[in-house]
Amino acid sequence: MNFGFLVLGSPFSSYSCHTALDIVSACLKEGHSVHRVFFYQDAVLIGNKHIESVNSSDRCQESWQSLQREYDLDLTLCISAAQRRGISELKQSDNVAEGFCISGLGQLIEATLVCDRIVTVP
Repeated sequence: MNFGFLVLGSPFSSYSCHTALDIVSACLKEGHSVHRVFFYQDAVLIGNKHIESVNSSDRCQESWQSLQREYDLDLTLCISAAQRRGISELKQSDNVAEGFCISGLGQLIEATLVCDRIVTVP
């Protein structure tokens, strides 16, 4: 089965990014494919390379990056949500973390067309 994921919650005030990470990992380990993980609203903050973990057990961004490298995942930050939160890939202010990319809502729409299931993690 081919999955797409829509992640909405902030990595600082919800467990949305952690929960999505656990579900995506489980899907991949079970042999399913993940077409795209689309981060929207406050979830785009997970893709800011200047995020610093307050404790060693909270390495959510690093875990996403590791999963991205292992499975060549498409981790997409919504461009309008990212720009509203100061995340940009302009040469002068590139603060997009490695493994993440910025794109528009068209990527989410495309995922709904090609995936068997879209899982929303609020």
